Amino acid sequence: MYAYVPVSFSWRDDRFVLHTNLGTLHDKAAQRYRMTWGLGTETQLGAATWLVAETFGQNSGRPYWQVGVRHWLVRDRVQVDATVGDRWGGDARQRWVSVGLRLLTPRLLD
Repeated sequence: MYAYVPVSFSWRDDRFVLHTNLGTLHDKAAQRYRMTWGLGTETQLGAATWLVAETFGQNSGRPYWQVGVRHWLVRDRVQVDATVGDRWGGDARQRWVSVGLRLLTPRLLD
């Protein structure tokens, strides 16, 4: 079980967005609750390209980070992204790379 509260702040007509979240999750194995947190940004680099960065973690252990680029192939319909991430102070064995394709459908309700 988990719960979190996301809050985002926008500047410059959404060309820079700061995302925050604070939450909790239940660790069944340890039979205890852990606090979770996250802080991320989206910064517009060009008409269709964004820089994304975030760090996130729990109340114990080293947090993680990731940074990447998102690009609209078809505005408001098809987006591709690529990110790299690691644990703060981690080594290459914990590093990851991801490439994603996001497909959005038209809004049914406005």
